Amino acid sequence: MNLSPHRENKSFLSRIFGTDYIRELYPEIQTFRNSRFAVDDDPEFSRFLKNKRIVVVGPARTLLGKNLGAFIDSFDIVVRFNDIFELLPFTQELSTDIGTRMDIVYCNQVVLRKNILKRKESIQHSLLYNCSRAGVKFIVCTNNSLDFLASGESGPTCPKKDRRIVSDFKTLLERIENTMRFRIVYEVSKTLSKWLGGNWARTGLVGIMDLLRFDVSLLYVTGMTFYHGGGHLLSGESTELHPLKNRDGTWAKDTSGVGHDSYRELKLMKMLKQSLGEKLEVDEDLQALMKSD
Repeated sequence: MNLSPHRENKSFLSRIFGTDYIRELYPEIQTFRNSRFAVDDDPEFSRFLKNKRIVVVGPARTLLGKNLGAFIDSFDIVVRFNDIFELLPFTQELSTDIGTRMDIVYCNQVVLRKNILKRKESIQHSLLYNCSRAGVKFIVCTNNSLDFLASGESGPTCPKKDRRIVSDFKTLLERIENTMRFRIVYEVSKTLSKWLGGNWARTGLVGIMDLLRFDVSLLYVTGMTFYHGGGHLLSGESTELHPLKNRDGTWAKDTSGVGHDSYRELKLMKMLKQSLGEKLEVDEDLQALMKSD
């Protein structure tokens, strides 16, 4: 794996997370881990996760060729993200590496709008049918940029095209009598934005932090490189992810300087591992990235 983007920015990382900041953030992580926020809590979701061994499966191409499908499917709960809808139903070849199950899907609001709500009704039904066949019990809106309030209503900064996403998605599930549950994250995304210097956490980090707040037995993370080299399952093999870009190669920050910054995210992930190591494990690729810091 090419680790050069990360290695070339050591001085940049040290400016982002100085020693004093790290000392301050560790107790915040512990406090956040042990807190219960009513706005994000869901008793049914909590019961579903309690004492479970959970695997979080990212979309990195580092998964390919490792034959981890059976290992991934052996966990109590399998969690996936965003563009996984585009891969359903999984081919036999892909299943060998990434497994067949998905119990929870974390999606940002743009994915919910583009990949489901704006599609033809027949495609909507097909997508949700395939989700049900794969075992999905919960779809979670990560609310990365805090477009939605804790109540699920759109906030003042929510783009007009996204304002009805939460209500429309709930209505869609009711209309087709789908038993999947829908929930929205607020407090986790808000806290991560503060920790990341005003930037928005990517969907994967929101999902990891959200899951760690519940009483899980183990959270194992695989197929995630936090955009430090490598590629994406839905991108060409030659396409390398960059910590300050989106999957399509565009810059991940808007003109105001706000957006995604996976240099900070990788550093924060390392701190989470150090703070919560008894319940948080990562695969060898992510471990190598965190050690290279």
